[in-house]
Amino acid sequence: AHRRPSAARNLRATRVLRAAWGLRMGGFASCLAALVLVSCLAAEGGLHAAAAALPEAVVSAVGSRTEADAVAAIEGLSLQDLRQLPFEQVERLVRLSWWQAAVAVVTKSHEARMDFTAPVRRAVQDVKKKAEVLLKWLDPRFANPETTPMAVRWAQNTTAVMVAARFAPKWEAPGANLGVFSTEKGRGHVDPQQTAERIKSMLRVNISARHIEAEITADSANVRKRYTLRLDLFDE
Repeated sequence: AHRRPSAARNLRATRVLRAAWGLRMGGFASCLAALVLVSCLAAEGGLHAAAAALPEAVVSAVGSRTEADAVAAIEGLSLQDLRQLPFEQVERLVRLSWWQAAVAVVTKSHEARMDFTAPVRRAVQDVKKKAEVLLKWLDPRFANPETTPMAVRWAQNTTAVMVAARFAPKWEAPGANLGVFSTEKGRGHVDPQQTAERIKSMLRVNISARHIEAEITADSANVRKRYTLRLDLFDE
């Protein structure tokens, strides 16, 4: 059973929030303090809106199996119930291309004074990006890119030969876009581990007694390229 927050707890939470807001500290420290505060309040049940069970009408709207059912459920929502509709469910309507249902939610949100701008824009941008990629696949040259030899460098000593290959036609030229970006630990950056795992899943390598072959198909600028490597060995 859910325990409703007491008036004293809400008052204490409000005072703590005001105190945290008034602290003389840097922006990062302020954000960190706010995050810690929200986590503590959520753990003790202070954030009632987040923990409360959704009304039956909202559950019916978010669990609809067809767009027609979703539209009917949304139109039947009260303004109070609409205010409890999770953002991720608004995004779901857009990602499913249930445009009538999405329009119904947005239209009703104005009456309820709810702002669904963030989830709608986020979902629309994602759908547009995937649609643009799909359009690229209509081009046979994108679906089946021509072969591009990898740039190769090598060195040797008396016991070994060292080969380095780059997914680019020339060593100094721009290459494949394979970096996996992450925002973990602050500013966005390329995650070396995730990038390595992605390349490992895409790269095909075949080493035999007389050949070394490698192939990877990846985006380069706005096109797809199939980078290949073949080294013929004179002896085993």
